[in-house]
Amino acid sequence: MHAAPQGRKERNCLPHTWPVLLALLLPGPVVGAEPAGTLDRLAEALDGKLAAAVKGSQVARAPGTAPRLAPKDLVLALRHGPAVSTELTRVVRGLLVGRLTARGLRVASIPAEGSWERRRRQASAGGFELLLDLELVVALGHLHLRGTLQATDRQLWRDTIQPERGALHHLHTHVRIDAEVRGYQGSTGSGGLSFSPRSYPLGREPVLGLAVGDLDGDGRSEVVVLEERRVRIMRFRSRREGFEAALAEDLTPPWAGLQPRRAFGSVLLLDINHDGRDDLMLRTSAMERGAVYALESSAPPVRSAGPRLRRRSDLPGYPLAAWRKRRKVEQLSCQSMAGQDLYDTATLAGALAGVLPGGGAQQLPPAFYTLVAMDLARKKERHRYLGVVDEKGKLQLFVDGKAPAALVMDRVGLALDAVDLDDDGALELVTTAAGDPGTGQDQITVHRLERGTNVPRMLWRSGHLEGIVTALAHGDVDGDGKLELLGAVFDGKGRAQLLLLN
Repeated sequence: MHAAPQGRKERNCLPHTWPVLLALLLPGPVVGAEPAGTLDRLAEALDGKLAAAVKGSQVARAPGTAPRLAPKDLVLALRHGPAVSTELTRVVRGLLVGRLTARGLRVASIPAEGSWERRRRQASAGGFELLLDLELVVALGHLHLRGTLQATDRQLWRDTIQPERGALHHLHTHVRIDAEVRGYQGSTGSGGLSFSPRSYPLGREPVLGLAVGDLDGDGRSEVVVLEERRVRIMRFRSRREGFEAALAEDLTPPWAGLQPRRAFGSVLLLDINHDGRDDLMLRTSAMERGAVYALESSAPPVRSAGPRLRRRSDLPGYPLAAWRKRRKVEQLSCQSMAGQDLYDTATLAGALAGVLPGGGAQQLPPAFYTLVAMDLARKKERHRYLGVVDEKGKLQLFVDGKAPAALVMDRVGLALDAVDLDDDGALELVTTAAGDPGTGQDQITVHRLERGTNVPRMLWRSGHLEGIVTALAHGDVDGDGKLELLGAVFDGKGRAQLLLLN
């Protein structure tokens, strides 16, 4: 460890051992009652990558010398590109410093001016032993946080022979530019909504659920298609080529003893264990219990078989909603009505406070077809929406767990989605029609809820679709930073299609 500059009073630093530093950097609880927003997730992801980088490091030492002591301090230099506002940079810097200091580290910031070598010398002169040198840039509709973790001292033998062992780590994470990010950027929206629908064949099985997320941690989204006894993972190639099948896997017993009149199911994606990959939570009416799956590569000698889904744990019910409060994952689940294609409101379990009106289910219908929950943030203003469609086709929308319902709509179909499609901070409700399935036609309608009033205004309605929409989802499937809508349509000839609206 290098000595502090002459005349500098030594601070009350952390114990100088690597195990102590590892304990401070490894994931741990972070206090906070509010749901994690987009920028929180960006800082959390970078924090996790920093922890992984340090965890995988060993302090190099010359032969015959004692191990180096643990770095005592960390200095942060955060610069931003021309398309990133000063306010946004300030907020991200504050979130990063807060996460690192919450672990017990002494963190200071220095101006991100001049060359990297100048910042390294400035950090070293201040007695700091690690420099977290980061850049905040905008590219292709995403906000990227990238840079390096660098030792501030110079050891030629170490930096030449083993630069990856404690000397340098490349870090990178990104989030989509949504309403929260735009709020700090001073932009109020991304423009109006218009859709160009295109359909792609899926096969002969009706789709019970759709979800979009990053299952393999490569930064691109996959589409999960849930059928009664099978789950498929698909990737978007282009509008002309459509979707390619990445994985198709049969679900496994035990099977449910009592089957409903119509097969149904639910599927959610969320990074539960903070490894940068979304986990898959699902259940269909054919299953006796739900399950949590993770996508993993095959180990030798069957690596050529490609990735597989590994069942990690069981779920007691149908997963309806999941979200993160800082590092804690909370879920909302439910059981079905015996022998029916409806969920039993009395069996709702999980994190009910702040989600359901009054923290309970008294204001909800006794049974329902669909429940969706969504957090929407714009700067520090955050709201949680809960929408439920009952067996009579009535939609009720609750805001921040308050009763009565802020919005009631009749003649709504069982497929429902809630999303801020144009990133302006106002919620869009995506609904289907509640017509007779025997007619073989359906429609998708998008309503916007005006901020402050929750008055719906119709933005777009599809033409008559040849079939019934059985599931809806949204996500950035093509990686352009904009959200697309997805719908699964099942027609009277027993054919399923995936409808892409972008």
